[in-house]
Amino acid sequence: MDVLQEMRTLVTITQSGNLSAAARELRVSVAMISKRINAMEVRLGVRLLNRTTRSCSLTEEGEHYLRDCQRILDDVAELESSVTAAAVEPIGTIRVTATTSFGRRVFAPLLANFSANQPKLQIRLSLSDAVQELGSGRHDLALRLGPLIDSTLVATKLVSNRRLVVGSPAYLARAGVPQHPQDLLTHQCIVIQGSSEALLEWAFRGPEGLIHVPVRGRLSTDNGDMQHELALLGAGLALKSAWDVADDLRTGRLVAVLPDYPCPPADLYAVHLSRHFQPRRVTALVAYLKEELAAHEADVLALLPPAVR
Repeated sequence: MDVLQEMRTLVTITQSGNLSAAARELRVSVAMISKRINAMEVRLGVRLLNRTTRSCSLTEEGEHYLRDCQRILDDVAELESSVTAAAVEPIGTIRVTATTSFGRRVFAPLLANFSANQPKLQIRLSLSDAVQELGSGRHDLALRLGPLIDSTLVATKLVSNRRLVVGSPAYLARAGVPQHPQDLLTHQCIVIQGSSEALLEWAFRGPEGLIHVPVRGRLSTDNGDMQHELALLGAGLALKSAWDVADDLRTGRLVAVLPDYPCPPADLYAVHLSRHFQPRRVTALVAYLKEELAAHEADVLALLPPAVR
């Protein structure tokens, strides 16, 4: 039996919810659907679906196999379209992960515009401030800030990312304005929780070179939007990307401090697995983001106070 046919059957079952609905969509009998799934399970030596008369649910092995099935089917569709002169649009599904703040404030409007012009493309966006592993197959593309550490991945720089230490006028009136990075040792700094100790250390460039300051505070969070909100509420200082706080700086809701000690940038990269065949749907999205984010960067810089541009 055709392995790709079996894969399509499994994907259709999980999308439709039961065997009967999958049979109707694939225009075959329920018996044929059962036969295909049984053949897969026998060949693989594992159970993929927990089946009842009304519903189906994936086993743990089924969830793992489903992710690879969807990726393979997308790649086959992309490969076939690439040799057809008339098929010029990217097709298939892209699973993208991005940080919460960037995804909501910047990526969402860009994604909506891109999707409107790509009718044959499905995009699944996952937002998380935790680093998502690409090797698991859950994501095709990750938008990440900072340099690439994993040498098995490929990174394309999309745009420069200025970072600033900011606080509310109320907090600065109460706690004072830091004049040197070492002054942060006596301030409440709202840090992002994570597995890396680097998140608890902020870096600055000054006349004496690179300065690393271990920062602490009574409040910390694993969410960039929450860190932003706490800074607006006067809970402390936060290290934020320029695109995240440009409007707040323009309106005075936040104030940038330490303008003579700029933070090293944490540029934005599109990261994907190193594969010889890179689907056109992925390369099309990366090219679009690179072009659009360049214009966005210019708009953000225009909103920043002259002292921190």
